Amino acid sequence: MTQAENLSQAFELGFTYTRSTGPVVGRFLSALRERRIFGIRASDGRVIVPPAEYDPDTAAALDEFVEVGQCGSIVSWCWVKQPRAAHPLQQPFAWAMIRLDGADVPMVHCVAAAAEEQLATGARVRVVWAEEPRGYITDIRCFELLGETADKRLKVLGDLSYDSRQWNDAIDYYGQYTDQARLEDDPDNYLNAMTDMGSCYIQLAGDENPDSDQLNKAIEVFKTVLSLRGDFWQAHFNLGIAHGKLGEQDEAILEWNWCRDNTESVMEKWRAEYAAAEMLGEELPPMPSSPHGEGFGMANPHGEGGMMNPHGEGE
Repeated sequence: MTQAENLSQAFELGFTYTRSTGPVVGRFLSALRERRIFGIRASDGRVIVPPAEYDPDTAAALDEFVEVGQCGSIVSWCWVKQPRAAHPLQQPFAWAMIRLDGADVPMVHCVAAAAEEQLATGARVRVVWAEEPRGYITDIRCFELLGETADKRLKVLGDLSYDSRQWNDAIDYYGQYTDQARLEDDPDNYLNAMTDMGSCYIQLAGDENPDSDQLNKAIEVFKTVLSLRGDFWQAHFNLGIAHGKLGEQDEAILEWNWCRDNTESVMEKWRAEYAAAEMLGEELPPMPSSPHGEGFGMANPHGEGGMMNPHGEGE
């Protein structure tokens, strides 16, 4: 019996074509070259980073870019003790889900740390840029840990509790954060924490026969926010929600009219108009369409639970 002959043929796997990055990914990569990071606003108001061309829920084309911060918070992470050759860092590091300031959907990237014990959920990180950005995702070389005090982590834990619908826990974390933090040091996070605390009280009030005590707590929080910054859009909108649930129609309409007249966002203007028309029993305004002709696909203009999306998104 003769031995079978082994046949071999050289083969190279390759892509023999080029593809444009398109208007969405292309803008994201071009911004990286300038050491800037852009996300995109989804139909429900969330900011997605890196930006997606189409809405993950409705498939509508997206085109409202939002610049986000270069610092963020770790949502979850895993430690890489022995990096492999293909890994971005050749010393121990962490893969992490990082929610950048101003974004809602966390992105995956690596975090440089001297030891696993330095990492924690809620830890603050910032971008480390490549020496010569070229418009590639690798322009973000990695993230590094910031020497933040515990109060910023309390804000993140409040956000995570909110997202998990653990309203009382969220109120507790937001309260601890605002007790420790100072408005002048980080006004956006401070005011967003207070606004989200008020939103938790609205959620605790319920929809059928809402608890007036909880709603009055929410109103007190929103009014405190507006005493600190009178043009804080989210606080005005959610204050209208609280008044509406209490049956205080005039007060609710007054807030939503302010929201309609004080925003450049088409979606925010529509939310305000929709909320007012719904309360007055008038014809509901049509959902706005993107420049591509598709609707934004939102069944509820207020977002989950009848409120503006939490944690500071929205113009």
